[in-house]
Amino acid sequence: MAHSKGVSLRRFQAILAGILLAALVATLMQPDRSAAAADSRADSPADSRQTNLWLNASQAEFAGWQLSGLKTSGDTLQLDPTHLKSGRDPYAAGAYKGGNYYNGGSFSYGEALAPYYSPPGGFDSAIASWNALTPAGTWVEVRLKALTGTHWTREYVMGIWSSDTGTVRRHSVSGQNDADGSVDTDTLSLKSRASAFQLKVLLYSTNASTPRFSLAAVNTIRNGDAPSLTSSRAAWGKEIAVPERSQMIYPDGGEVWCSPTSTSMALAYWAAQTGKAQLDQTVPNTAARTMDWIYDGNGNWPFNTAYAASLEGGNIEAYVTRLLSLAQLESWIEKGIPVIVSIAYKAGQLAGTPIPASNGHLLVVRGFDQGGNVITNDPAADPRLGQKTRIVYNRAQFEQRWLASSGGAAYLIYPRGAATPTALRQDGWALAQPDRLNQFADPSIQNVWTGADQAVASGGAGRSWLWGPQPNTPARLEKYVEGPGASRLVQYFDKSRMEITRPQNNRSDQWFVTNGLLTVEMVSGSLQVGDNSFIATAPATIPVAGDPDSAAAPTYATFYGLASVGTHQAERRAANRVGQPVTATLDKNGNVGQQAASFVKVASYDTTLGHNIPDVLWNWMNDPARSGLRGGWLFALGYPISEPYWVRINLQGQPATVLVQLFERRALTYTPGNPTAFQVEMGNIGMHYLAWRNNR
Repeated sequence: MAHSKGVSLRRFQAILAGILLAALVATLMQPDRSAAAADSRADSPADSRQTNLWLNASQAEFAGWQLSGLKTSGDTLQLDPTHLKSGRDPYAAGAYKGGNYYNGGSFSYGEALAPYYSPPGGFDSAIASWNALTPAGTWVEVRLKALTGTHWTREYVMGIWSSDTGTVRRHSVSGQNDADGSVDTDTLSLKSRASAFQLKVLLYSTNASTPRFSLAAVNTIRNGDAPSLTSSRAAWGKEIAVPERSQMIYPDGGEVWCSPTSTSMALAYWAAQTGKAQLDQTVPNTAARTMDWIYDGNGNWPFNTAYAASLEGGNIEAYVTRLLSLAQLESWIEKGIPVIVSIAYKAGQLAGTPIPASNGHLLVVRGFDQGGNVITNDPAADPRLGQKTRIVYNRAQFEQRWLASSGGAAYLIYPRGAATPTALRQDGWALAQPDRLNQFADPSIQNVWTGADQAVASGGAGRSWLWGPQPNTPARLEKYVEGPGASRLVQYFDKSRMEITRPQNNRSDQWFVTNGLLTVEMVSGSLQVGDNSFIATAPATIPVAGDPDSAAAPTYATFYGLASVGTHQAERRAANRVGQPVTATLDKNGNVGQQAASFVKVASYDTTLGHNIPDVLWNWMNDPARSGLRGGWLFALGYPISEPYWVRINLQGQPATVLVQLFERRALTYTPGNPTAFQVEMGNIGMHYLAWRNNR
């Protein structure tokens, strides 16, 4: 969406009979950033407009990124002085469009690659936002690439940013237009629908200081017909006391300062609410700190939200998103949070405006009247002409122009940790941090979990978990040779790890999402980092079942001399013992013994690796109602790699004897004393593996 620096109407105060020079009224404030531009691609009649907001802003989330020259420090990314890279501006000093691309000289830097993410249904355009503190001599850069069809686009530069201009003048990058898409100041528009994106963050320094990068966000839009969302009307009649300011009173360009004026109004409101005086910044200062010298204006959307979050000690979180209706925006007003929106209109399309037309204009929505009409602080009002900044706009007209012109673009600016709305979220804004940490890393991962464990979570299935009650980690990137950039997306659950190695493949394939051979890796001490690539380490000394402190329980390392792993597969094959009782015992030291005759008998012999499967497990594996293993057990379990053994463990601090058998992907246990539905369970191999991998 094109940004305009806003060819501005030079407003003149009427001195002759109150006559305005209407003939000079031109499109104002911001360029046309219209949704129509993004919607130019033909869409399927079945398409509906969909917004999605991906956001990472915590140590737990950044822990899943691949870092090079960076480290996590609290909830921020910072330069790691022991692993810095060296670089130099790709242009000679002064040779980039009459200025510098970076600093015109040398610098140190590091980079962070976020896990790739797939918005449900794909997307056609994307806007990246960030929050960072950049001490003198430092700056940040944000890049974005997309998966279209079976290939990844180039990395598009979404912004080079610093809070001051002493070392680097913040700017967008023009001329990014190729066969895959184009960047219009801050918005990536793709020429064919993408299924995933991946964000890269680079931090730079020319001295011993480091940027502190605290938030990354990407809003995506799938073009189509806007869904019908019903207003609860709870915000009707509610108004927030946002201080009023006008852009029109400032000489030397103030008439185009709609975005920084709106940002300064929102920050002034939060200054009053929080008592943090540093948030109350003047319009000229805000304009200076949001200036994009390549765009030659202050209307770069993410530069405004980045500025709002950059005021030291202000504790503000801010990002750009696009909403689907005023009904969604009402949820924010209910929470006492004003919203800045971008709107464009022609003469006669929006009654009551202080200017007759605008190609793009930012204003603050502060509430709704009793009829649902929109109460704004419109910075285009000129108090010198007796105009009031507080303007109430017709709901239908306002919503139509807002959605049609900017795609529902909005700045969300609020104190970090503030209670944000959940009603009508439609993935249009971020969940609170505790809820984000349990989000599914990918819709396909969620689909796999839902097919097995949603019924358990809802109480509709009286059985144990196949994966676990929820994800235990945010999305993570782990090294894997065959994945994009030699990494793959993973997410850990109690019982396993789900992986997406080839995101360009068919999502409907059962094996699009896999779960790793975690048992094999922990038993063999061989960390798999590619289809045929491994890193040798020590086997895991973690109990395969029971309490983590089960002192007598066999560990994964115990099975090293017994299991069919690595080069030992042929020699570890067992004889076919179908119909015979399962009597073998195993202690922590790997000693195999025998117990008295057992009621448990071998039901099947798997010829792949040569191991016997006891009836209590075999019957469970082949009963989807009891196990949740729909579509066959191989997907979740893999082949058995050991014989079944009776072992002594602790369960909730009490000694118990259970039957254990290791499979490639899981450890199965049979506990005779449990209720029938919970006699067969999966070990917590996902958490075991994560602990082993992190501590090796």
